Amino acid sequence: VKYGDAFGAERLVPVAAAHVWAIDPYEFLKDLTEDVTRAGAPLVTTHPYTGCFDPDTWKDMGVPTDFAMAETELVKKRSPIIKRLNFLPTFTCLPFLVGNFALKGQILSWMGSGVQIMANSLIGARAQREGIVSVLASAITGKTPYMGLLKPENRWAQIVVKLDGINIEKCNEADLQAIGYYIGAKVGDKNIVLEGVPTWFSFEQLKNLMVPLPVSGAVAMCHIAGITPEAPTVQDALGHRKPEEEIIVSKKEIDEVYFEYAGADGEPVPLVVLGCPHLTIGELEQVASLIEGKRVKSRLWVGTAEQILALARRMGYADIIEKAGGVFARCCMAGIPFGQFPEGTNVVATNSIKAAHYISRIGGIKTIFGTTEDCVKAAVAGKWKSRV
Repeated sequence: VKYGDAFGAERLVPVAAAHVWAIDPYEFLKDLTEDVTRAGAPLVTTHPYTGCFDPDTWKDMGVPTDFAMAETELVKKRSPIIKRLNFLPTFTCLPFLVGNFALKGQILSWMGSGVQIMANSLIGARAQREGIVSVLASAITGKTPYMGLLKPENRWAQIVVKLDGINIEKCNEADLQAIGYYIGAKVGDKNIVLEGVPTWFSFEQLKNLMVPLPVSGAVAMCHIAGITPEAPTVQDALGHRKPEEEIIVSKKEIDEVYFEYAGADGEPVPLVVLGCPHLTIGELEQVASLIEGKRVKSRLWVGTAEQILALARRMGYADIIEKAGGVFARCCMAGIPFGQFPEGTNVVATNSIKAAHYISRIGGIKTIFGTTEDCVKAAVAGKWKSRV
């Protein structure tokens, strides 16, 4: 209630689902849920482990033992609370891939800027940009303050973004992330409508385009005409109003993002991380096809949901990746700076601009950004191969 009051919310409203941080401080979680027997939200899933840690694979990841043992003990303490509250222990940043799906107009309280923007922009559900404490409170009570992007009048686009000289249909996953990263830095927390995106784009392509927007900026609503349920046209996205500004994105801006996270040709890469957000089954198939019959010289961490990994095992993708030396982890690859890297990790390569942003800024470690193919090649060779 106080949280809502601080932002001038008129009332509390029920949430259709919540998605909470998996590693809330134990004492905080214990005290806040002491008298609670079950979550108030109809469905609650959990976000990934944070801090380059998975309780099942940390040894293969090379995580320092003292850190991992301390984290394992906390996992054991939290687990009974999570079970009592009926939180589903999904440990993924893509809740809609493991059963926590929403419909147009439904109100959500979801942890994670990436899923917040995708819920708003792809599904037409309503998710406010919020953090750890408020999401947990909504999961427990089943309610959230009615404010911000939950209100229809706050969801209209304010800025139009146009592409100049970019054939977006030919953009790879890294190009799409670079576009989103540049736009986010440019527009801040404004709602946008992005022109020129084909309505047949896959979920993975849209994910790569949208997730970086709230990383370099704070965008939580990205209309795409013909895809966003509220935006059949650009004018509908704007609420038939004049935009505050028009922004043009060209190849020059994409190149600037690549330059910011560039690696030198032949530069040693002791750690490669894939999967921020967690990899889908299609993306795991791609990794398997790139690495089949090879063996990595660098550490290779592959982030995905346990439920998606089970499917990858049935398809044989997981076996190929593990035979090559890859290690699966249910941790947040953007949150690994909060943990302890394997000894000797002074450079990280990743196919995620989000992971590159946080590892370099919070972890203070040089991070190289490139395509999935670039990163797999680096893991196999043990060094970066520049395309320039």
